[in-house]
Amino acid sequence: MEKQYDINYSDLQYQAVPLPEDILKMKWSGDFDRTRAMIENRLSLPNLPEAYRVRMVLELKNLQHLEARYVLTKEQVLEQIQERVPDFKAEELERLIIEDKLQWTFIRGKEMFLRSAVRNLFNQYPEMWERDQARHTCDADECTDFDNALSNLKEGDEVHAHIHMRHEFYLEPEAIKPGKTLRVHLPLPVERQQIHDLKILNISPEPARMPEVSDEMPTVYFEVPAEAGQVFSAEYQFENILRVHDLTKADEAAIARELEENGYPKEVLPYLEEKAPHILFTPYLRALAAELKGEETNPLRIARAMYNYITCNLKYSFVRDYASIDSIAEQMALTRKGDCGMQAILFITLCRIAGVPARWQSGLAAEPGAIGEHDWAQCYLPSIGWVFVDPSYGMSAKLKNDIPRWNYYFGNLDPFRVPFNCDMQCEFVPPRNFLRYDTVDSQDGEAEYTDEPIFDEGCRTFTDLGIHLVKPESSATAKETK
Repeated sequence: MEKQYDINYSDLQYQAVPLPEDILKMKWSGDFDRTRAMIENRLSLPNLPEAYRVRMVLELKNLQHLEARYVLTKEQVLEQIQERVPDFKAEELERLIIEDKLQWTFIRGKEMFLRSAVRNLFNQYPEMWERDQARHTCDADECTDFDNALSNLKEGDEVHAHIHMRHEFYLEPEAIKPGKTLRVHLPLPVERQQIHDLKILNISPEPARMPEVSDEMPTVYFEVPAEAGQVFSAEYQFENILRVHDLTKADEAAIARELEENGYPKEVLPYLEEKAPHILFTPYLRALAAELKGEETNPLRIARAMYNYITCNLKYSFVRDYASIDSIAEQMALTRKGDCGMQAILFITLCRIAGVPARWQSGLAAEPGAIGEHDWAQCYLPSIGWVFVDPSYGMSAKLKNDIPRWNYYFGNLDPFRVPFNCDMQCEFVPPRNFLRYDTVDSQDGEAEYTDEPIFDEGCRTFTDLGIHLVKPESSATAKETK
């Protein structure tokens, strides 16, 4: 079993500490065995500063994440592409690598590619999608009821979905150690913000603790002896109710006046601060934010500039585990590609640098028959309050030149969401004994034994038991979100 080191969840901030040059060179050369040996040697030295020690320990975890995700050889990548584009040539693959269109790293002397590298390729680049023999064209019948309703929504209208689902979590058989005490945290919504009339219909097995509204990352907590075939599940239903904000018609003068006269409320000020390691005001991000902000002083226009930059200039891409990325916002800005969470964190960071409070929200995108993890953001506008911003959905809309939808996701969400987390990088209640697999947020479920961690042997299923749009209502009957 891998040697365990004592670190706390708050120690994640030290992932922002740079690695020593020799360890960094060895890591990116792909010699992980020697990298681990070098780190263990450092950890044996006396009088190490605590931040240095923790950074070394975190890097041991990072290497584990990298090895688990970069698993495809160049030959396997070529074979996967040729399954979809039979005339694709090896020299074309080399060109894609040079153009940074495939995620790869060195591991033990070989170029190894991200498990989702080929899927990324066809999702990101139209020239590859057009050559894909397996592609299909979506027709109008595939539009959701919400897509059809969106064009008619106006300021103050209500969007409302009923969500009834079951979330199950279990361990792969090889991770089960019968009789050992197993600790499981399973995400569970609580009734706040857009969630109304929440009903917890079934929790199995008997939980040791249910979440409270004050939990930043609410989970139902189980502590039981491990056994084969064990499934941890939660079934619930609620009404997701959101009020529409048409920020293209917002009263900019009222926003400016409120800010000038009263400033930001005290409770909003923490969302102007850094949160290491992923929300850091680095020199590059400061320069980028300043360039995008220009001479603008109105928070609405500033936030829109950040949203426009991300959705119009960057690309969506699946990425490796967040735990193996030292600084998510800067990584997204420098590589100019990343997934929904990276886009949200970059938006939050740029807004905070430019003086606009912004925060995280995440959970599930739960459309009828299709449920998966998703992250988004909020920003605070004086005289309006907190509004939602989904750069990922906005980016997709802009790519399709769907301008009304692009505008909609600056200020709004669709109602097909299961929001779990109201902040990122928070500890569970009760706290875990070991660092989580997902260090940023909580959407699937996390497990550990009392005396040893569990890496990524957790599996989950989401089941739609009744998800549908409730007919949008006019502003006369709309409910405010708090």
